[in-house]
Amino acid sequence: MSTKLSIYVDLDETLIHSIQGFGRNPGKRTPIPFKGAEKYHSLLRPASLEMLATLRNLGKVRMLTTATREYAKAHNEVFTLGFGENEIVAREDYTSRVQLAYGFVLEPTRRKSDPQAVLIDNLSPESENSRIKIEYLGIDESRYFRIREFSGKDPDCFEAELKSIFSDIRRIVAQTKARHHENDGPPHP
Repeated sequence: MSTKLSIYVDLDETLIHSIQGFGRNPGKRTPIPFKGAEKYHSLLRPASLEMLATLRNLGKVRMLTTATREYAKAHNEVFTLGFGENEIVAREDYTSRVQLAYGFVLEPTRRKSDPQAVLIDNLSPESENSRIKIEYLGIDESRYFRIREFSGKDPDCFEAELKSIFSDIRRIVAQTKARHHENDGPPHP
């Protein structure tokens, strides 16, 4: 049994910031290639790659986003975020649209898929998108780490937040390993 912690990281406003359309000045943003009519220009959050490298030393890192798979894959490729095909969990992988009288909402199609995981996201845990992710994973609030929203503006100093998050995740990793060690019991003769 693997003791490697699953660490899910949000994409938009956590790792990157995007603007849609041609009507706005993209500035220093990178164009993101798409097959459809939607056009995006995005910025990689400073220190995102370093954050992902540190997280990958602590556990198995996956992207969990309410964006589409095509959007997530395009950003992963352009910014070399390092997620493999099976490490991107996009909205079509875990949600469905539920029609209501006033519009639609997204609802998770699976629940409690990884209750021992942790999630790093910029949204409040009470937001609709966070609620869906929390229900999908089945995590409690102690495994939800909110990081400051990346708005694409300079400077973006979030090193202190990252140190705190890394420290908390290291604590969870140590607790998980200790639990697995206790469950192994004494060696058999």
